[in-house]
Amino acid sequence: MREEYDLLPGDLSEENLKLSDKQNRGDQIGAYTLEKHLARGGFSQVFEAHPDIGGIVAIKIPEAGGGRYTPRNEKIVKTRGPEWISPDETPAEAIHFGESQVSIDFISAIEGSEAILAEYEKLKSMRERAGRFARHIVCPHEVVIDDDRSCLVLQHLRGLTLRETLRNLDGIKLNWFLSLAETLFAIQTNADPNKPGHNYHGDLKPENIIITEDKQVVMLDPSVGLSSGVELLTPHYNPLLFKDSRADVMALGIMLYEITAGVPPFDDVPWVFAGREQVGEIERLSLQYFLSYKPVQEWNPNVPEKLARIAHNCITNYESYTLKDYINDVRDFLRE
Repeated sequence: MREEYDLLPGDLSEENLKLSDKQNRGDQIGAYTLEKHLARGGFSQVFEAHPDIGGIVAIKIPEAGGGRYTPRNEKIVKTRGPEWISPDETPAEAIHFGESQVSIDFISAIEGSEAILAEYEKLKSMRERAGRFARHIVCPHEVVIDDDRSCLVLQHLRGLTLRETLRNLDGIKLNWFLSLAETLFAIQTNADPNKPGHNYHGDLKPENIIITEDKQVVMLDPSVGLSSGVELLTPHYNPLLFKDSRADVMALGIMLYEITAGVPPFDDVPWVFAGREQVGEIERLSLQYFLSYKPVQEWNPNVPEKLARIAHNCITNYESYTLKDYINDVRDFLRE
């Protein structure tokens, strides 16, 4: 539970009414009343809200900013708030990359609204093609317009992110990752050639995975591209800046590595030549050096060899190791 954001009944002081620098408790977004701040994203804030007819939803509200314009706390703190991000959140921070793979420090409120609309369409498309696995993707309800902003109304999920689960030292189930891979494979199998950006998640990381109270795993916040060519990606989990299913395979491997080793495999990300279509000898040598990360068993000798090999294949053999290979290997491991 994010207890730091809970308000006691009747606690209506000006300080506690403030949910962010722009939103107050009780603000109306369409037919929804804001109640509590939930999370801060790369281009938005997410709030718990109550519709007029009852129930609970989550609302994602875009805002201008990003990159060095995002307020940061100098010290690592346990609490999470709308005002800043803690240094330990940096590895999961999405970065806006332009067509030349140059990071973009700032996106406008208009671009934020465009990203909201793109996310709504991508989530709908992913769920349609996931079939019986759609429950593992957050459900988008609608987009509402407020003060010229497009705001995304989402299914409200009760539970913790995978990151919070890790911090709490709760047990991590390999079946969760199997469910994610099966969902992504179903989407890939039913791919729409006219919507290549909808055929993968693209921004898998512990912060974008919810473990619900009934121990189901649900994906949030897929990567989205803007008409300007800007795309939101997370280099620590997609260090080669892939914009296809290879991003998901690599992210699954990096998360498996991080969970078993206690640290992510890469520090200096993205790879300096990430996103290039043509590579020469210098780039190949650079990539070989970049991928020579410390084997997981040097961090944790108790990790089974087969599990370490799955993580290694996802991260290193990304051109040939597919989601189907991952699914088969994880199933084989779980049978042993």
